[in-house]
Parts: sequence; C-alpha cells; structure tokens
Amino acid sequence: MRFADRVSMMYSRELREPFLDHRIVELGLRQPTERKIRNGQGKYLPRVLAASLLPLGIREAPKRPVQTPQREWLRGPLQPWVRDCVEAALAAHPGWFDADAMRSALTAYRLAPADNSFFVWQWISAGLLCK
Repeated sequence: MRFADRVSMMYSRELREPFLDHRIVELGLRQPTERKIRNGQGKYLPRVLAASLLPLGIREAPKRPVQTPQREWLRGPLQPWVRDCVEAALAAHPGWFDADAMRSALTAYRLAPADNSFFVWQWISAGLLCK
C-alpha cells in the first residue's frame, strides 16, 4: 500500500493533487502541532503563508463543497454511455446482478429527482472494468 493511501486511511481524508506527492504529505506530518493549530484554528502555517498572497476575504472564506452536475449529466447527455456501461457489466457477469432490477432502477433514477447516484457509479465502474 502506498504511503499516501495509508495517510488517507489513518486520517480519513481525501487526497488530491498536489497533495498526492509523498514529500508534501511527509512535510506536513513532520510539522509540530503549534505550526498546524494555534488558538483553536487549524491550518495555521498555510494561513500565515497565504497572508501575503491572498486578500483576507479569500484567506478566511469558509469551506464550501464543490457542486458538480453529475446527476444532470447521467440523466442527460451521458445516458447512452451509462446504459452501455451497465449493459457491459451485465453481459460480462451473468448471474452477478439482477438485470431486470438494475435496468428498472436505472430507469427510475433517470426519471425521478433522486439525488443518490452512488449505485449508478458502481454499475458504471463495473461496466468499465469489463470493457
């Protein structure tokens, strides 16, 4: 298992570039606590470093989730691709999935305002592994 994967599991964090570089992760882990947290505020050292580079409104902005239009894409222009991936998974592994239930759930997902696309991504992944 790679070092970055172990760190991600230990601290339950998702690692993204440039933080996948093990040297940056190791540097962060070597820092003493007072460089990481001060007066109850985390990310102290990056905030100090950013102070001369970024305006206060950006430096102190609250964390916000990144919204992606994946549900709209899966229901819209990517429907044929999703269907192909699901069918590839079904064809490659007969008996692994309940084909009628999957197709029915996929149709319901496309037509309903459900927000949970997790299972659709699982089926897509299974199909991509089979191509």
